[in-house]
Amino acid sequence: MSAASDAEPQPASAPRPATKSQPAAKPPPAIRSRSAKSPPAAKSPPDSAPRPASASPPAGDLPPDAGPQPAIEPLFALPAPQPPAERVPQPRRRRGAPPQASLFSAVLAEPRPADVAGVLAAGGQVVRMGGTARVSVVVAQEWRVAALLAAFDERGLAGSRVPTVDDHVGVRTAFCAVLAPVAAGWLHGTVTRPPADFRTDGLALRLWAIAGGRRDSLGYLLSLPAAETAWQPLRLALRVAGFDAELLTSGPSLRVVGRAQLATLADVLGPAPAGADDHAWPA
Repeated sequence: MSAASDAEPQPASAPRPATKSQPAAKPPPAIRSRSAKSPPAAKSPPDSAPRPASASPPAGDLPPDAGPQPAIEPLFALPAPQPPAERVPQPRRRRGAPPQASLFSAVLAEPRPADVAGVLAAGGQVVRMGGTARVSVVVAQEWRVAALLAAFDERGLAGSRVPTVDDHVGVRTAFCAVLAPVAAGWLHGTVTRPPADFRTDGLALRLWAIAGGRRDSLGYLLSLPAAETAWQPLRLALRVAGFDAELLTSGPSLRVVGRAQLATLADVLGPAPAGADDHAWPA
């Protein structure tokens, strides 16, 4: 017998039982709110829907032999384009140069006899004689005497100085007719006080400061007449001129305070008179 027949037959391997595959986990169903419903998708109109009669057909729908179409005119006429404005260079102010003088400043106004009202605001007196009047004031410093006499001369008024008993100097004008209106407004019996409608300007303020102005540690003081009835009208006139001053009854005087107000006051008064001391003019 052959070797193949001598070999013992091998038993057939038993078949393996088939394993069942696990089904894939299904995702949980999405929770939808009953109140939130997605809007239905808008249906596009069919191509055969008719267009409105007023709508112009698109360019692709024009027949090839339609020819050139008329230009559409705008509803409103458009302005012609303007060339840009040429920028004019402004001159730069040199550092340290004084600022431009205010239109209210005394250096830009024309002197007139009525400016002597500033002398009366500082405590001066006015006297009438017939159809003329004379203005006078008593000062302590020599520079005030010279500045007042020069101011009288600029206005065509003759001035003079007279000594007083307390080493002060009286400065006065001559009797003249041009000062009669000033006396009519300021003289009330024997009391010198401003009229109800009195207003001051740069020239009158300058004479006010020359006759009775001085600087202290808080601001600039302008002296007042002795009559209390003159204090509030003069304070109002100063406020109308742009200076809100406080009233000092001991003195009496009006004090202008604040850096901005003092700078404006110095601009309005103009340069200090020749020979004035350091505390005579606003800084």
